[in-house]
Amino acid sequence: MILFLLGVILGVLAVKLWEIKQAKNIHFSKLEYAIGIIWILWVLFGGIFVVDSLGEGETRAASLAALIFGGIALLVLLGMRQLYLRRKRIVPPSNSINA
Repeated sequence: MILFLLGVILGVLAVKLWEIKQAKNIHFSKLEYAIGIIWILWVLFGGIFVVDSLGEGETRAASLAALIFGGIALLVLLGMRQLYLRRKRIVPPSNSINA
């Protein structure tokens, strides 16, 4: 039941993020989409591992997994943000020829 609720929460979060993306007219490259999908799967796997470890009574395994999965997920999220902001600052050159 807990895994079902975790899936529902992640689904609602994904829909809200997609609506924000559409409202603000944000565009991502294929690389950013691939990194985002891998990140979502990483977070989902980490959440499942932590919940299962807690269910088995392995609190130490759950806390270490939360630290490892959460730390890496946070670093990847910050890296994705830097990629997006760096790409947003770079203005592509115009195709017009100055004569």
